[in-house]
Amino acid sequence: MRVGIFGGTFNPIHMGHLIIAEHILDAAQLDKIIFIPAQSPPHKSLSLTDSAEHRYEMVRLAISGNSRFEISDIELKRNSKSYSVETVRELKKVYPNDKLFFIIGSDTFYELGTWFDLPGILEIVEFLVVRRPGYIDKYINTLDQAMEDFAIIHGVNISLVDAPLIQISSTLIRDKYENGASIRYLVPENVMSFIGARGLYE
Repeated sequence: MRVGIFGGTFNPIHMGHLIIAEHILDAAQLDKIIFIPAQSPPHKSLSLTDSAEHRYEMVRLAISGNSRFEISDIELKRNSKSYSVETVRELKKVYPNDKLFFIIGSDTFYELGTWFDLPGILEIVEFLVVRRPGYIDKYINTLDQAMEDFAIIHGVNISLVDAPLIQISSTLIRDKYENGASIRYLVPENVMSFIGARGLYE
């Protein structure tokens, strides 16, 4: 089985995440994608109002109804910062005979050199790189070559997925909601209802 790993803060999860994930399922011939909300990523800080429980529930609601999408609380169970190498090692124990693919944005690809124990990660997963909106002009002439160099240096396979470029971000959604603007069609209806019922991002 070919299993995709889609990690993120998902604060909140939005239609861009879902559209890209659905596209990757077919483009990379994956059998399923596991969404993994992060506890506390080393490169980000979350406000106290963005509780892990709320973010987990929003992802669960968003992917309900799609049999090829799953959610895992593997990182939320930790009481410390989430390092990807720990996550992929735990997932490999669950899927010892399956091929694991780690989905990242093109912006994140350029940060891989800063990841903790990158060699340990590369022993377990293959990276799928998705172009990120807003980064195209900066990297359009260098991304393909950079990925080719990365593959040669590390002796691994790495693939670029040309998914739809969706101009939606969690920051945009939080800002719009805080300012009283509509977020309809930016997030699933059940996620929008959850945000309203819990008074998130106000």
